[in-house]
Amino acid sequence: MKSSPILPFVALCALSLQPSYAASAAPPPNASSSYWDHIVGGPGTNAAVWYVPPPQMTAYIVARDSSVNTRIRFGNYYQFTCTNGIFNGPTTVSMEKLTPAGWIPLYSPSNSIMSGTISPPPAGVIGMTIITPPQGDITSPLTNYAKGRMIFVAGEWRMTMQTTLPSNPLNPASPPYILQWANMTKLSPRQQLPSLGQAKDDAALRSRQYAWLQDTEWSVQNSALFDGAAQSFRINTYTAGYFFGSSTGPDPFWVSGTVAPDGSLYIVFSAAADGLPDGIYLAQVGSIGRSAGNNWSMVFSSYPPGPTGPEYFGYASLIGSRLTPEISYAKILRNNESVTGVRGYNSKQVVLTGSYLNKGKIQGLWWLGSLDTGRGTYYKVAPKFPRQTVTSSLFYGPNTALFDPTLGAGNVRIVGSYEYKQGASNTLNHGMMFTGSLDGSKGNWTQIDVPTASLTNVGVSVCNTIPHSTMGDLVVGNYDLTTNTSQPIPNAGTGNAFIYHITSKTWTILAPTNAGTAPSGTTAYGIWQNGSNSSFYTIAGGASSNGTNTAFLVDYNAVTRTFTNLTYFADTNTPGFTHFEGITGRDGGYNLIATTTNGPAFVSVDRTAVGFGAAKWTPLNYPGSTMTTGNTVYQNYGLGIFFGLGGLSLETSYVARIKP
Repeated sequence: MKSSPILPFVALCALSLQPSYAASAAPPPNASSSYWDHIVGGPGTNAAVWYVPPPQMTAYIVARDSSVNTRIRFGNYYQFTCTNGIFNGPTTVSMEKLTPAGWIPLYSPSNSIMSGTISPPPAGVIGMTIITPPQGDITSPLTNYAKGRMIFVAGEWRMTMQTTLPSNPLNPASPPYILQWANMTKLSPRQQLPSLGQAKDDAALRSRQYAWLQDTEWSVQNSALFDGAAQSFRINTYTAGYFFGSSTGPDPFWVSGTVAPDGSLYIVFSAAADGLPDGIYLAQVGSIGRSAGNNWSMVFSSYPPGPTGPEYFGYASLIGSRLTPEISYAKILRNNESVTGVRGYNSKQVVLTGSYLNKGKIQGLWWLGSLDTGRGTYYKVAPKFPRQTVTSSLFYGPNTALFDPTLGAGNVRIVGSYEYKQGASNTLNHGMMFTGSLDGSKGNWTQIDVPTASLTNVGVSVCNTIPHSTMGDLVVGNYDLTTNTSQPIPNAGTGNAFIYHITSKTWTILAPTNAGTAPSGTTAYGIWQNGSNSSFYTIAGGASSNGTNTAFLVDYNAVTRTFTNLTYFADTNTPGFTHFEGITGRDGGYNLIATTTNGPAFVSVDRTAVGFGAAKWTPLNYPGSTMTTGNTVYQNYGLGIFFGLGGLSLETSYVARIKP
């Protein structure tokens, strides 16, 4: 088949990837490739061990039709020496597949050697070659290639790696390739290599910011695909940096690939025999980002390049999506001030709750201002209780007269937790509620601790009460139990949720011994009153569902104290842990903020005649952050905190505006 390049090589630089570093990790100006020697290699000329961390011990065996793919556990480690940016060393690989009989080992190449080069900082581009000696009936060495970069993630240097490998060269009938990406990590001196059984999820090492790729459609031209004729494809699924899709035009082909947190792209096209120049699949490398017209684009070329450069080039543009909202981010509050809750105050202003540091102690605050401008007024008010010396506080949820006129014009209700010196030795966090003036100068402070007498558990006491949210006549939150009589050490597995009725000063305890209410570990983080003066509420939180902590919504009748329409919500972007942190009403349903395996998300759920509709998930990730949380939600605004590349020493609150 004739090669017909459709893009000049310079086009591949259109989506530049600019690395970011913590101040302590930034390479010096004009550093050479030798800068990487002490990072990649061991001390002196010794080798250092690099490995794939448990959060990324995942890969996929992929058929020509990439919708036919099998998730596997994939572990490997390397022993690298590095001189002038040139590294090499042996690699060990192990793979397992889940079957009805459990995890079983798969073919794993042995005695492989990985070698490569790293370009000078700041780019740190890595080219890798993996050579496996002849094995079985294979009489020639097998050569595979990988692409990567040096990036600084979650306080450590990582070597990103994106590649495809033969699934089993000894069996011609096996699927053609394994798709893998990872942030390879250097083993510390006291650390042990993880086993495949330690595979787990860690959002800091995931490409959660690209989960929006699911259900997107792209126009594509690729000089290697159908002689460069214009084509289109849809990405049907996305999971933790992996995506799979298929053509939407008359010529059948399939795509799969990986995208790293910095936007590095590894894309595989597969087609029938007349669709590609060689074989049934072709891997290309490049990047994803916004082009000059602010549209999302992919650029890619064949790898490794030949003597005169890449043989094939490609370009794809986003043309449609079921969910491609525009998200704008801005900082709000000051550094090391955390936002935890929000409620509207009037048509232009909201009340935020949160905390700040004062002489090393966390203290509560609330704030009145605009989410659009970030300008507002602080109210740093300490809880006041007779005969109690308050040492620390944290405010979680506000309510205002806009939603509860009984509070009185200009007044607020704030819930949260606090600590005081005279408290029982086995109790740490006490629940509290303030109802009064916006500036905190007038009003009532009420302690709302879950009463041990209300529990049917024998020999335990409540050591933590954490009210999270309030609306109407209710407060929802969580508590912990302890059998320790001298220290506030919660017993494992005893945490659960409560509902406090303000007017009657009574409780609905969601305890495992209260049959039919909730299993241990249930949380209630958000509440919405479905209409002014209504006794009909919707509560948001999380509980165990089929062995996995999963977000839920449930309706609660405050008069009959009964629950209906309990519905669990799994993240359609990445299977795993989900939890709703907050809820706000909207026309026809609710908007929520969630924590997921893949990081925070803005979630939209419609109200239906029989309960709740399907959830629409929009991942959130503050640009340039190493960790982002989702804490609270109001209208189409999601709020939380993020940590910069300097680590966890500095936290900053943010507001994200989501425009569907």
